[in-house]
Amino acid sequence: MNSNRIIEAIELVRDTYLKVNMADDKVFIAYLVMMYQIIVASEDLLEVGIEVSGDIALHAYFTKHLSEEKGHARMLGQDLAKHGVDVSGVPPYRLAVELAGSQYYYILHQSPYALLGYLAVMEGFPMPVQDVEELASIHGESLTRTLMLHAKVDIIHREELFKVINSVDDGLCCVIAANASRTQHLLNDVARFLNDSR
Repeated sequence: MNSNRIIEAIELVRDTYLKVNMADDKVFIAYLVMMYQIIVASEDLLEVGIEVSGDIALHAYFTKHLSEEKGHARMLGQDLAKHGVDVSGVPPYRLAVELAGSQYYYILHQSPYALLGYLAVMEGFPMPVQDVEELASIHGESLTRTLMLHAKVDIIHREELFKVINSVDDGLCCVIAANASRTQHLLNDVARFLNDSR
């Protein structure tokens, strides 16, 4: 199955992922701000994917997923604002720009299917609910509200995403796998950055 191939491509790179100490306040805030700066582009990325997708099934998937992602960046921004962090005042992190920004290139100059590789990394391995509950006990439920939402809904999103991935031909699967691997490499860089932010 294509999804197994994508999972293997991601896990091969995830094996080198550095553990991040999310119990540390400074690290956790930096992580949430980084995530905000990445997911603030999610709706726009999906809209571009919808615009250039010539495939009916892919177009339908992106359209449905866009409705599911609406307002998530705003929600995370509100979580951070309650803790005195104004996300609009934080300069863009280079890695957030690279992660989200590179997807425009892949969508427009390679294939809109490439975005599925990005989504497989960003939503295919959600933080377990138990881990989010532990973070909530440390940092408070209001700061982990958006994380908890994603921990619960991304399990469903993963199934829907992998169903689409399993429907593509081998050539498109290669495109998806390559972008998934690139995306995971950048997330590994994010982990290194967060460890250095302590």
